[in-house]
Amino acid sequence: IGSEPLLRAVQKVTRDFQYKFNTGMGVDVAGYADDHMLPLQILEVDNIKRVIQVYEDFHKVSGLKINLQKTEMICINTPLHLVEEIRNTGITVVEKTTYLGMELCSSYIETQKQTYEKILQRTEKKVDRIQTLYLDMLHRRQVVNSMITSTYFHAYMALGIREEFATKIDEQVRRAMWVKRDRKSTRLNSSHTVISYAVFCLKKK
Repeated sequence: IGSEPLLRAVQKVTRDFQYKFNTGMGVDVAGYADDHMLPLQILEVDNIKRVIQVYEDFHKVSGLKINLQKTEMICINTPLHLVEEIRNTGITVVEKTTYLGMELCSSYIETQKQTYEKILQRTEKKVDRIQTLYLDMLHRRQVVNSMITSTYFHAYMALGIREEFATKIDEQVRRAMWVKRDRKSTRLNSSHTVISYAVFCLKKK
């Protein structure tokens, strides 16, 4: 709530150089807690300095200060001399950065690829844990939905999904629906017997 006036001020000062689609529609600044994302079309370093000045003015009235050393910028199709001038302001220019679980890169394809690969890696450990659980069909499906498929929803809604990633997610769900054999146990179980199956994949046309 405290940063709402700041976001409005930033939106106002960046109106002339905010990022715009080919249709002419601009992309507004976004904020979540103390994380802000500013989609801008920078033509000169003074644009950045105007934004920094807004944050400094906000610091004077609120006591909250921006940490330029932790401020990161991805430059897409930006002249090298301008990138260097941006670095001189104290802002770190990066190839990619993380925002709300998304791996933001200099292209949409790379953003999608990096985001899904990171989530796939993180959910592998969850699959291993789920396979050790002895659950009935209903509860195993609930666990898979809450621990595996739900992990991908924010990426799916924001980035869509390609079939190659849908296939990998589908494989994870398949494995999670199997009971893993405990070789040290003499207990009878349905090892390697599929209990239930949920599909999370693209519909083929």
